[in-house]
Amino acid sequence: MAPAFLFPDRERALGMIKPFLAGQLGKQGDFAYSHHTAVYERAGYRELMARLAGHFAAGKPEEAAAAVPDDLALDRCLTGTDDEIRQSLRAYRDCGVTTVQAIAMGGRLTRALEPLARVRGLMDEVNREA
Repeated sequence: MAPAFLFPDRERALGMIKPFLAGQLGKQGDFAYSHHTAVYERAGYRELMARLAGHFAAGKPEEAAAAVPDDLALDRCLTGTDDEIRQSLRAYRDCGVTTVQAIAMGGRLTRALEPLARVRGLMDEVNREA
């Protein structure tokens, strides 16, 4: 399963997902080895996790968020045009992901339904290609 956050544009995506990822990766520390920690360590982010933890320990969460690489943040987002989202969904499919947990960030539920329906339709299109 791959959680994917839905955003209307890349800048907004980066502004919201980087603090989330910084907390997920940097607040784990030695005391909380978790599934997330293991996944990101296997993906080669151990050094980044240590750097983020240092920022949090120093009381600098903004610096932790800024240290999250854009490409890592964008890998966790479905954002952009329909073609860009299809490309992301194909990449998920091609590396073995069978379930995408789409999460609409920010706003009211009624506004979240439209992007969720959009992604569902794009998922259906990509699945028909396989």
